[in-house]
Order: sequence, then structure tokens, then C-alpha cells
Amino acid sequence: MAKVPSQLIAAFTTALAVASTAGCSNAPGGVRDAGGTPDHGSGDVDASVEADSGSPLVDGGAGGELGVGDAGVDAGGADSGVDAGGADSGVDAGSASPINYVFVTSADFAASDLGSALGADALCQAAAEAGDPRLAGRTYVAWVSDSTSHALGRVAAASGWVRLDGEPFAVDRPALVAGRVLYPPRLDEHGDDVATTASTDVDLLVFSGTGSTGFHSAGNSCADWSGTTGQVMGGFADATDRQWGSGFGTFCSRRGRLVCLGVDYDEALTALPEPPSTARRVFSTAVAATATSRGHLDAACQTAADGAGLSGTFLALVSSTSGAAADFFVSDGGPWFRSDGVRAISDPAAFLAGGLPDAPLGQSVMDPTYTTRAIFGGAVDWTATSAPGEDCGFDFDSGVSIARGWSWRSSRNLFSSPFGTTCDSPLAIICLQQ
Repeated sequence: MAKVPSQLIAAFTTALAVASTAGCSNAPGGVRDAGGTPDHGSGDVDASVEADSGSPLVDGGAGGELGVGDAGVDAGGADSGVDAGGADSGVDAGSASPINYVFVTSADFAASDLGSALGADALCQAAAEAGDPRLAGRTYVAWVSDSTSHALGRVAAASGWVRLDGEPFAVDRPALVAGRVLYPPRLDEHGDDVATTASTDVDLLVFSGTGSTGFHSAGNSCADWSGTTGQVMGGFADATDRQWGSGFGTFCSRRGRLVCLGVDYDEALTALPEPPSTARRVFSTAVAATATSRGHLDAACQTAADGAGLSGTFLALVSSTSGAAADFFVSDGGPWFRSDGVRAISDPAAFLAGGLPDAPLGQSVMDPTYTTRAIFGGAVDWTATSAPGEDCGFDFDSGVSIARGWSWRSSRNLFSSPFGTTCDSPLAIICLQQ
């Protein structure tokens, strides 16, 4: 595994700054349109947020609710799975060879604390030096952009990142912007899981000022990190897909953490192996508008599993007025795995008692014909029984307003986020093998 020379990192940073100013069409690491501006794509959450079309970038109130563009994420980019044979040959996440680490800062910051993208890098570097000894003596950049420096450009030629617990974050550089992040950043510079201590969604907000392609999100970086007015683009520490670093906006008066990436080594990780043949599986599937009962949802899960060649009994992780979602499952049988090899629930007993999953449960999709990543759970929590109205009466043609979660979250927001929807909106469900 080669070490990325420090002068190469500096060269990439300089080149990206020049390209940003000149509107160069061949700047590394990003896609540009004919006008020289970053092309943030169409059909994903980030594009809808960045468009100046009244998307709810900011929240309104005391509830700590973050604004979100509500366009669906393209199903083709949402499956975070890496083909077991498709990744570049590299170093396994468990290897003792030199590898890059990723972490989220334990501290949060005012937008003006950053000063610039390079100022954010300095904050990451300081956190690394004060954190776990394995982080010390290495080079880190923040996944933060401003008008002269883009996050993906400062990553330079670095490739392959793992968390301090050895779980893989991204197998290579393209995975950072391709919706193929495996485990959420979640662990801070000390190895502590920030999702388990977060009391509100705001506690998991990360600043980035970065669009889905890794380039600066114009107008969404608090005047190049110099003030606390305006709007800021960010993500969440417990998220994967692209939403770990982009897709959400809020007021610059908020505080946010930083996602910090090591940039010393340039070799991709090997892909995760396929789940053991005897392992229990978890995936998401669409909800039919004709569902009339929880049993109908169980049948939808079973049909999807059968179609994918999975054996065993599959049920919907959905609460009803007769029982909490967790009540329909048993802890015996071992962890639950996604199809990409991610061990999404390593401790079934803890999860069924209310503990958090290790990774988002809805990132392996069995029927990529739907474009929503909104999860229907029937209650505010998988250990809660449905309150009146929360289960839509299992009549998904109804326009009743309900809470919904997100397939790419691994906190409570997997099941119920601050953002409501209606029962007749496109929804998905989580399916677990019994």
C-alpha cells in the first residue's frame, strides 16, 4: 500500500481551488456541467435541497427539527452494497497494514469556528492528535468545502477508510460520493459511538457545505464559514448512502460536528465477503398501496425474499396496535446481515430491547422499482405499540399524516424522524428474517 505524498495532497487542493475559480471542466473528483458549475445530479435528495425552489432548507422551530429536501433518492444509487468481486484488491479492514481512519468529532462547532475548509482540516487534525493514539502522526482533512476548496479534492488520491473499531466506512474514493458507504462514521476520535449518546437529531448533524459529488454547495456554507447567518449543507453522523455528508440543510446558527478522513494511504479495501449462508438477513421493500393488515406486509417481505432466493421466514419490522415491531422477532439465530455483507444488527437481543442497529437496515433493496427511502414503521420506535393513526390503519390510500423514518439512518430516525408524511406517500418497510 502506497503512502500518498504530502505534496500530492497539496497539489490536489491547489488544483481544485484553481478549477473552482476558472470553471475548469476537468477538475479531479467532480462532474461539471457546460457552465463550469458542479453538477449535483438529478433525482437525489441533495439536488432538491440545493435548488433555489423553496425546498425546506431550514427548520422552523423549537423542536430541533432539521429541514430536508423531500425528493426521492434514485434507487440505483441507494444500495450501499459493494459487489464482493467488484472492489479493487486491497487491504482488508481487519488487516494490520497501514490504512486510513475516519471519525466524527466529539465536539461540535459554530460555523464561524471553521473559518474556511482548511480551518476545518485543522480542527480535524487537532481532534486526531488528542484522540486515540492510532490517529496520531497522520494527516486528516474534513469533509468540508468552501468556494475555493472542495472536500473530494482535498481527499486527493487517498482511498479506503475504516473506523476505529475496524469496520469499513468506504472501500475506495469513489464510494464516498456514489452512495456506497458501508458503516456510518458514528465513532468519534476516542472510539465512542456518538449515536448512542445523542439526545436529539441535532446532536448528529455534521457540517459539510458539500454537495453529493463532493464539490462545494454554493450558498450553503455560511459565507465560506465566516458567519452564523444563512444556510448550511450537512449530513448526519449515523447515516450512510450520501447523507453522511450532504443532502440536508439548516440554519448557520446551528452547531455541527465534522467528519474527518485520513489521507495518507491510497489503496482500496477489499470488499466485505457475502453473508454466511446460515446468517439471518435484513432488507427493505416497497409497501403496496393495497395493504390492509400487518400480515399483508409480512407477505410482501416473504415474496421479496423468495424472489431473491433467500430461504426462511421473513416478517415486516412494523408495529401495530396489537404489538411492537420488536415483539414479532426472537433474539435467537444470530446477527442480521445486509446483502452487501454489512452486519447491520450484531446484538439481536439489545436491538429488540431498544438498542441501535450497527448500520442502516434499509440499504439493501430487494425491489429497486421504487425511489423512496422513507421507512414506514407503524410507531415512533420499534419497541413501541402503534398509537391511533400511527399505523395508517394499514390503509395506505389514506392521506392521514404520520411520522416516517429513513432507510439510511442508524439512530432512532431509522423508524421515526421529525419529518412527517402521509399514508398515501411512497413508503418502504424493513424486512427481517425470523
